[in-house]
Amino acid sequence: MPRRICAVLLALALAICAAGQCAGELYAYYGDEGCVLIDAQGEIHSDAFDSILAVNSDTGERRFIARKLFDDVERATLLDAQGQPLLDRYYDAIYAQSGALITQRDGLLGALDWQGNEVLPTRYTILVPNGAGAYLTSTDDPGDGIADEMYLTLPDGSSRYLNLSANYISEFCEGLVRARSHNGKYGYLSQQGIWAIAPMYDEAGDFAGGKAVVWRGGLAGLIDSAGNAILPARYDSIIASSGGGAAELTVAICTGVATVYDDDMLPVYTESGVQYAYMPEPELAVLVREDGATLCNAQGRVLLEIGADEFMETLGSGRTLVTGTDGVYLAGTDGTVELEGAVEAYALRDGGRPYAVCVYDGEHWGACDLDGQEILPYEYDSVASMCEGVFTVRQGTRHGLINAQGEWIYSHDSADPLVG
Repeated sequence: MPRRICAVLLALALAICAAGQCAGELYAYYGDEGCVLIDAQGEIHSDAFDSILAVNSDTGERRFIARKLFDDVERATLLDAQGQPLLDRYYDAIYAQSGALITQRDGLLGALDWQGNEVLPTRYTILVPNGAGAYLTSTDDPGDGIADEMYLTLPDGSSRYLNLSANYISEFCEGLVRARSHNGKYGYLSQQGIWAIAPMYDEAGDFAGGKAVVWRGGLAGLIDSAGNAILPARYDSIIASSGGGAAELTVAICTGVATVYDDDMLPVYTESGVQYAYMPEPELAVLVREDGATLCNAQGRVLLEIGADEFMETLGSGRTLVTGTDGVYLAGTDGTVELEGAVEAYALRDGGRPYAVCVYDGEHWGACDLDGQEILPYEYDSVASMCEGVFTVRQGTRHGLINAQGEWIYSHDSADPLVG
C-alpha cells in the first residue's frame, strides 16, 4: 500500500498532468523533505526527489522524470505511471522530444523507449528524433567551429549518411525541423534529412499550423510548409498561433502598426501605437501599447480594453481576469463581475486549463470559480492548485488538501516530520 503523507507540505504544489479525472492522476507535491508523487487522496506513490516532471508519449503513456542532487550535481531517472522506478541508473538529464525520450551523459546524447530500455547509447553529439521512429544524428565535435556531418539513424543503430552538414538543429514540428547549414543560413529539413526548404534565412522559427516566421535583413516574414511567402519579410515582428492543427490568428507589426489576420490570412483588425503582441489563447491576441492593451479575437472583434496599470489573464469561455490598482474583476461578453475584497488574483489551472481563480485580500487567500462565485473564503495563508476540485492549502500550522466544498481531504500539522 502506498504511504500516507506525514510531512510539512508547502502550498506550492505543481499539477503537471493533462486535464482529466483527478482521482486517477499523480501529482508532484513539494514538502520540506523533497518532491513526491501524490494522488488526490493524499497518498504518496514515490520516493522523494528534488523535482519530478510528468511527460506523455504520443500514445498517451505517462512517465515521470525525477531529478535528484548527488554531491551538488543533479541527475535524472525515469519513473512509471505509478511512480515506481523504471531504471537502475541515473543520467545527467532525461527529456522528452517528438515522442522520444532523450538521455544525456558527459555531454553525449542517447535515447530510451517508454519502458526504460536503451534504444541508442549515449554516444552522439547531436540526436534529434524525427517523430517517425528515426533520429538525425552526428558524432562530430560541436565545438570545433566546423559544421557537423549528419546521419539518419534507426533504432537498431544503423545509420545512413545524409550528405549534408549543419551546426544547429532544433526539434521537429509538423514534420519539419529548422536547421542552420554550413553557410550560416537557416532552412528546414524533412523527416528523411533532406532540405525541404533551402537554407536562405538569417533566422527561422518552428512551424505551427502550417506556417513559420522567418527573418531576412532583420525583418520578419511568414512562409508555408512549402517555403512559399505568405507575408513578405518587411515586418518588425510576427506572431502566429496554432490550434487544432491550423493557425487561427496572426499578428504582424510594422513601425507600431499591428495588423491582425484571420486563418485565411485576411486582415480583420488594425491598431496603431502597438509595442508588442502576444497570444494567450489560439484565437486571441493582446496588443500592448504604452497606455494600455487591447484584447481581440480572430474575427477582429475587440473584446476588452485595459489601462497601463492593469494586467489581464484569459480564462477561456470568453472570460478574462483583470487585476489593477482599482481592484480585481472578471470580464466577459455578459459584463463584468467584481471580486469583492480582492487585491491580487491569478488563475488556477489543471493541465493548463483554468478552472478557478485564487484571490488575495491583502491578508489571506481564497478561491472563486470562473463566474466569481466563492469556493474557498479568505481564510488561508496560501492556496494553490492540486487539480480541479482539490486545492493545497496552509492555514496556520495546518497543511494539506481541501476540496471545493471546503472539506479537508487530508491535513497535517507542520511540526511532524516526513516518515515512511
